[in-house]
Amino acid sequence: MKISRILIVEDDPSDAELIKIMLKSVDARTELSSADRLSSALSFVDADSFDAVLLDLNLPDSMGLDTLSKIQERASHSALIVLTGLDDENIGERAVELGAQEYLVKGHFTIDALRRVLRYAVGRKHGQLRLQKAEALSEARNRINDVISSTLDFDEIMNRVIGEAAKSIAAEAGLIGSYVEGGFAVRNYYGLPDTSKGYVMPEEEFKALAALKETGRPVISADAQTDGCVNPEVAKRYGIHAAMFLPLFVEGSVAGALAFFNFSPRTFDDLEIDSVRKIAASLSLALENAQLYEECRSAETDLRKKSAELEKKSGELKSSNRELEQFASMASHDLQEPLVSLASAIKLGLKRLKGKTDEETLQVLSNATNSAENMQKMVRNLLAYSRVGKQPSFEHADLDKVFELALRNLASLVEKTGAVVTHDPLPRLYVDPILLSQLFQNLIGNAIKYRSDRLPEIHISVELRGDQQVFCVRDNGVGIPEEHREAVFQIFKRIPGVKRTPGSGVGLATCKKIVELHGGRIWVESEEGKGSRFFFSLPAAGEAVP
Repeated sequence: MKISRILIVEDDPSDAELIKIMLKSVDARTELSSADRLSSALSFVDADSFDAVLLDLNLPDSMGLDTLSKIQERASHSALIVLTGLDDENIGERAVELGAQEYLVKGHFTIDALRRVLRYAVGRKHGQLRLQKAEALSEARNRINDVISSTLDFDEIMNRVIGEAAKSIAAEAGLIGSYVEGGFAVRNYYGLPDTSKGYVMPEEEFKALAALKETGRPVISADAQTDGCVNPEVAKRYGIHAAMFLPLFVEGSVAGALAFFNFSPRTFDDLEIDSVRKIAASLSLALENAQLYEECRSAETDLRKKSAELEKKSGELKSSNRELEQFASMASHDLQEPLVSLASAIKLGLKRLKGKTDEETLQVLSNATNSAENMQKMVRNLLAYSRVGKQPSFEHADLDKVFELALRNLASLVEKTGAVVTHDPLPRLYVDPILLSQLFQNLIGNAIKYRSDRLPEIHISVELRGDQQVFCVRDNGVGIPEEHREAVFQIFKRIPGVKRTPGSGVGLATCKKIVELHGGRIWVESEEGKGSRFFFSLPAAGEAVP
């Protein structure tokens, strides 16, 4: 370890001169200063720093351990070696107990002994100072981490942290900022002019910022005015000499920087560099968390806004549905009344004209009667469709019994067509039994209506697929062309090319509405001329209920 400067505090000129000779023998390059009074010694240590102070405790203006205490207060970074006489060796031991690194008995030590004592004392003092500094830096980091963990507001973190971080490494100024288009935006600062906040630094002014962004490695300078890491004119404008720039990462990319400055040349030691690297790592995590927090807040705000909009639209939709239902009810009544009157008038005309006019006229009147009655049926079906699910009544129902109800309602049609309707054992589910009965009735009735020349055969099966019970209503009817399989569930949709049968085009649309009300879906698979398979799924959650 190189010992550059030593202060000798000795009031005896001959002893002082002897010590100087011995020290020059140890290392001729060592710069020596001497003082014969405590007041002079204090002036020396106030004006400059020394690696070691060789101190005689008994001086004209101070005596004993009081001399040590006063020097310790003012030369806290120097190794203190006490000089004693033979008759006061005990005081030397006491001085070591009070903080001196070593003591020497004047006139009784060799040059080799002096060399060993100096190296030991300076090394020990250096170790003590390093330990103290490491502890102080650790305490500063703990305070900074407490701030970081106390809030997700990065602006608040920057405001409270930048000064603490700068002071911990004896930096006179500091800043923190982020990379933006066109340069580097200062977000907070310490020890710089008030105009610094919000200032966007062009990267050519602070070359270190460009290098930092490109490499992600710290840039450290003992004198930025001479080494080019900062534009010399800019460095002089701000009075910057020593500088240290550290990256702030977000998701592995350099998003910002932490920088510290001194207004005179200096070297940042390894403890300081390591400490601010750890601070930069903590700030990187804080910045990433803050951005995530802002994204979550923004998403939450958007969600609340959309929820409010959805609630408003839901209210408007409910109101619209109520108005639509009222309109449908009114329209049903208002439309059916003239249709009934029209059908009755035509029937009366047919009755009176029978045998009095030609067959062609009678057929036209008969067709008009059928059209009026079909229109009446369409209006009734439309009203029924609009009311599906308005007041559902869910319960755990035995679907075998629900199916039997649907079949009873279709008894006349089944008997008339000779249809064979069979089914597998059906499960017990949480459903609206009336709506499910209507679903079965519509699907079976639809299969009978669109029968082929063969005797209608319809079979209902069911299988558990995951958390859904999937039902299949299979028939041997005329089938559905592939291009129309989605359209069959649309209201009033009739399939072109399929033979005309009585109906309103509402039945399958009602089936879709019922299935979706129960949280399921409905679809069809078909082969023209061979039949169709209508599938629908229902949640199986109620299966285990006794």
